[in-house]
Amino acid sequence: MKSWIVHYKNKFPGCTVNATENSLDVFGADGSHLVSLVKNGAGQWVDRSEEMGCAKKHCTAPIPRDARVHKLCKVTGNIIPDEEAGERVKARRAVMNSAGEVRTIAEMQAQGHEFDAKGGLIKKTQTPQVSAPQTPQTPQVIS
Repeated sequence: MKSWIVHYKNKFPGCTVNATENSLDVFGADGSHLVSLVKNGAGQWVDRSEEMGCAKKHCTAPIPRDARVHKLCKVTGNIIPDEEAGERVKARRAVMNSAGEVRTIAEMQAQGHEFDAKGGLIKKTQTPQVSAPQTPQTPQVIS
């Protein structure tokens, strides 16, 4: 679960992640409820974002390396700032959309950007940002 917390802290700059043994909720910098996950009776994580009226859905698609400001310390297990956090905070602005969230690598590749194997941005293009259409889905069980 800590890896999800790190991912959401990187994906939504300034967000707050409230996590317990049975739930995970992500709130934006403005206080809006973005993502909601709960464990069902079988111990599986279920995305309840739509039911809770959240703005986003659970998605752990990779984001560009330059946007990863937080990391999980392998020694202590704590969430800590990355060694390059200062530089990455500045670079992160280039990979954010108009809503203030970090775009995924797949979204940026669809716009003509190129990445290396570790998710580092190689080539930037001047293609305008286009958001993907939102389609309603039923809650999915997350393994």
